[in-house]
Amino acid sequence: MAITRAVINLAKSFDLDVTAEGVEHQEQVEFLLREGCDEIQGFCFAKPLPLAELRRFYDRRTGEGNVISLDFNRA
Repeated sequence: MAITRAVINLAKSFDLDVTAEGVEHQEQVEFLLREGCDEIQGFCFAKPLPLAELRRFYDRRTGEGNVISLDFNRA
């Protein structure tokens, strides 16, 4: 946790956005959000999906007040 906190603080000191990858547990999500992480991805949210399934996943989740940002043009 100390290393993660230090990396986030270092990135923020350079005015960089921070993306955490490989997040698997809700406790990790909560910690990262408390520490100021900007984006979080990993199995905690979903396994890797083909684009068509990703669109369905996105459509289901965006109506529930979840914060999900996808750029389908980059796929």
